Amino acid sequence: MRLQRLGWTAFAGVVAVSQASSAQTRVVVVRGVAFDSLRGEPLTGAMVIVVGAAQASTTDSHGRFRLDSVPAGHHTFVVQHAALDSIGFSGLSKRATISDGTEEVLVAVPSFSSLWRLACDSPPPKSDTGFVYGTIRRAVDGLPVAGAFVDLTWDDFAFDKNSGLSRRRVHGAARTDSVGSYTVCGVPIRHWLRIDAGAASGASGQIDLPPTELHVQRRDLLIGQSASVDSTRRGTIAGLLTSVDGTPFEDALVIVDDTTEVRSGADGRFIVIDVPIGTRQVEVLSVGMVPVVTAVNVLPIDTARIAMELRKITMLDVVRVTASRRGRMIVAALEERKRNGFGHLLEAGDIARHATLSGVFSALPGLTVRQSSGDVALYVQDGRGGECATNVFIDGARMTFAALSMVQPRDLLAVEFFSRTQSVPLEFRNTEQKTSCGVILLWTARSFR
Repeated sequence: MRLQRLGWTAFAGVVAVSQASSAQTRVVVVRGVAFDSLRGEPLTGAMVIVVGAAQASTTDSHGRFRLDSVPAGHHTFVVQHAALDSIGFSGLSKRATISDGTEEVLVAVPSFSSLWRLACDSPPPKSDTGFVYGTIRRAVDGLPVAGAFVDLTWDDFAFDKNSGLSRRRVHGAARTDSVGSYTVCGVPIRHWLRIDAGAASGASGQIDLPPTELHVQRRDLLIGQSASVDSTRRGTIAGLLTSVDGTPFEDALVIVDDTTEVRSGADGRFIVIDVPIGTRQVEVLSVGMVPVVTAVNVLPIDTARIAMELRKITMLDVVRVTASRRGRMIVAALEERKRNGFGHLLEAGDIARHATLSGVFSALPGLTVRQSSGDVALYVQDGRGGECATNVFIDGARMTFAALSMVQPRDLLAVEFFSRTQSVPLEFRNTEQKTSCGVILLWTARSFR
C-alpha cells in the first residue's frame, strides 16, 4: 500500500542520501518553514536537521526555522514533530539545493487530497470522511501478515416518525497486502470507531478509536492466537493507576478485551497474567471517574507496562459506570466540554424544574423558542441581523424539529447548547453552513444503555 510505504520512508529513507561535498567551503544561512497541510497550521516546535551535518534547529510559533553555517550544495532537510507521529509519519524530508542562502526551504505534510488519492486511488470525499491505515504483524515474531482481514465498525443513527430512533452498525473492511499494509477508506472522522484484525495465525483485540479532527489515522495491530494454552504464546500486562495529584488509585476495575477483570491494589498497581499476545484493549472504570481506555501490545513471555491517570466526573450523577461503553464515552465527552466551559449545559436536576420542552429550551441564553400547534422550533441570531434554524441532535443523531415532539423533559439526562461555531464539538459541526446557526444536543437515557 503506497501510503504505508510513504509513511515509513518519509524519514528513514533519507539516510541514504549523499551529503554535500566536504570540499565545499562556502557556508550560508538557510531559512525555511515547516507546515502541516492536514491541520492547516505551521508545525511549531518541530526539530529540523540537515542529514549528514551537525546543524539543527527548532521551528518558532510560525513554523519558521533558521540553520546557520550550512555548506552550499545539495542537502536533505528532515523535520520531526509529534503531530507527524499521530498520522504515522516518522518524519518529513525535503531535498534542496542551497547556493547563496536566499532560498527558502518548505517542508510540508502532504494535503489530505494528495494523501487520499495516494491511499484510496479516487477523488477526495466529502469533508467529514477520511481513512485509517496501518500494518498488521504477528506478535510472536513481528513479521508482517499478508492477507489478514481488517474490520472497522461504527454506528450510524437514523430517525423515523413511525419507528423512532434507530441504530445501524456499519462495517468498513480491507485485506492486507504482501507487506502487511492495509487501508480502509470512507471512514467517518467524527465517530467512535472500533477496529480489529484477524488471520489464520490469530487475531487482535477490538480496539476503540476516538473521534478526531484529522482525516487520516494510523493504527498498527499485532495479532496472536487468543485461544492458545501454550504459555509461550501469552504475556502479562502490569499497570499503575494514579489520581491527578499523583496518589495511587485503589480498587479501580481493570478490564482487558472486555473479558478479563482485575482490581487495582492499595498502591494503585494491577497485574493481568496469561493474556493472549497481540494488541489488546485495557479499560479502567471506577464510580465517579472518567473511563480510561488504551491499547497495549502484548508479546510472548513478556510484560507490557502501562500507567494511567484517573480524574473525577463532575456531572451526570445518575449515570454510573455500569452504563454501556458508548454511554461511558458520552459521559466522558460531556464532562470534558463542561470542564472546558464550552456552550451551555443543563443537567438532569436543571431539566426537572421544567414541565415542558419549550420551558427547558427557554432556560438557554441566546436561544429563541417558537411554538405553533404543539411543534417547537429553535433559532439563533445569524450575526447578520437575522435568524437561522438551530441544528438539533438527539442521542448523537441529526434530527428535524419534528422529532422534538417525541421527547419529554423526563426523558432527558442532559441538554447542551452551542451558539457559536467555534465552540461546537467537531462531530456535530455542519461545515457546509456559512453562518453560525448553533447546535443543541439532547441526551436521553437511551444513550447510556
